[in-house]
Amino acid sequence: MVSKTLLAYAALLFGMVFFGTGTPTAKIVTAGFPLFLAPFLRLLTAAVLTTPILVMYRTDLRQINPGSWLYIIGIGAVGLVGFSLFLLTGMTMVNGVMGAMVMSLSPAAVAIGAAWFLSDRLDWRKITAVILSVIGVVIINASGKSIQAAGVFELVLGSLLVFGAVCSATAYSLFAKKVSGDVKPLLLLPLAAWVAVLLFAIPGLYQAGGFDFSTPTLEQWIALF
Repeated sequence: MVSKTLLAYAALLFGMVFFGTGTPTAKIVTAGFPLFLAPFLRLLTAAVLTTPILVMYRTDLRQINPGSWLYIIGIGAVGLVGFSLFLLTGMTMVNGVMGAMVMSLSPAAVAIGAAWFLSDRLDWRKITAVILSVIGVVIINASGKSIQAAGVFELVLGSLLVFGAVCSATAYSLFAKKVSGDVKPLLLLPLAAWVAVLLFAIPGLYQAGGFDFSTPTLEQWIALF
């Protein structure tokens, strides 16, 4: 029992580490790729690479009920498409430090969302952590250096857009938790990725038609994937 708990916490830790890399890489990606093309290429790559999982567990796909499919579509539309658009747009308006600070609200947002959506209990430790997270972000946003780095309107709008990415990521986590009893976790990523690819396909392919793929630097290509 203890080993399973430690494994779960380790998986969450590594998941948050990879999640945290999204903020600085978004700043690099937006400098080299159009808004819709970048997430389309990234998610298309993820969808193709994880498709073998769908083949391996193809018999399980028939057992997914309609309600679970709605959650899967929600994960793809909100958790992947919404997250990508909010984050990439917001990071064009704020610097990497500011974006990372706003993204650090993600655990607090998940805690609040779980209490509301999953009926989890918020004890005093969780409430204290949420309050401290919010205070930290407010202090950073109100600092003189942050305001000098960008205009007030641009700073506030960019921060709100990045917070939209936080909310989208929270929806991803909550929807995945809600559907985990019916769908294998391994299936969620490829299914949601293909949903997102379909939603990004038209604007992504349109931007690809007029984009010079030799323009991005190696660093930008690495950050994209």
